[in-house]
Amino acid sequence: LTWSDLSASAVDGALMNFVSTDCSGAPADGWQGNGTPANPYRLVFDGTDDAVSFAIAPATIPLGAAARTMEAWIYPTAASGGTVLCIGDGVGGGGHQQFCVQDSTIAGTTHLFVDSTNAGNNVVITGAQIPAMNAWNHVTFTMDAAGHWIYYLNGALVTSGTFGTSINTTYGGIVIGARSDPAGQQFHGAIAKATIYNRVLSAAEASQNCQALQSRFSGAVCH
Repeated sequence: LTWSDLSASAVDGALMNFVSTDCSGAPADGWQGNGTPANPYRLVFDGTDDAVSFAIAPATIPLGAAARTMEAWIYPTAASGGTVLCIGDGVGGGGHQQFCVQDSTIAGTTHLFVDSTNAGNNVVITGAQIPAMNAWNHVTFTMDAAGHWIYYLNGALVTSGTFGTSINTTYGGIVIGARSDPAGQQFHGAIAKATIYNRVLSAAEASQNCQALQSRFSGAVCH
């Protein structure tokens, strides 16, 4: 009933609304796989109400405008994959800001990042910048303390920029597969690994992290 936290924090995530928790593979969502490249261990999200919630202490995650890197192995099974990984809590307004990496198509536009507090910060991706559907993708999103961000797809730098309005992530734990501001945008597909760093990974590190696990996922191509 958990997603194991392999970091020093060792705070496992609670699985919310999943059907399967035993890798049986029969239900439409939950833990699946047997550890082979063709059938890797992964958590399948139904795109409706599934999520994983981690009640991690605020001292251990990047809040405010602190530097960070968020990365994950994802397998979207819908044109709008949905929310991959979030820090913080956007519920209640009043400056509450959640920081999420996404693959969400809203009104025909695909977003890597949606800032419900400052829409000018939204990051739009197009064409080959969008993670491929029905395929394994390694996504990496970094931000430094000055608000400069970089997006890597499968180990290659795809696009970069600077947030026009300062990021100020408020504490609310970590969520995989959904966001709370606005509620919804649940992920539809599989997520095999998700990681948050309290620093900016270099281009070489982003590539190395992709290549390190490439052999676990059939069809994955890292640069």
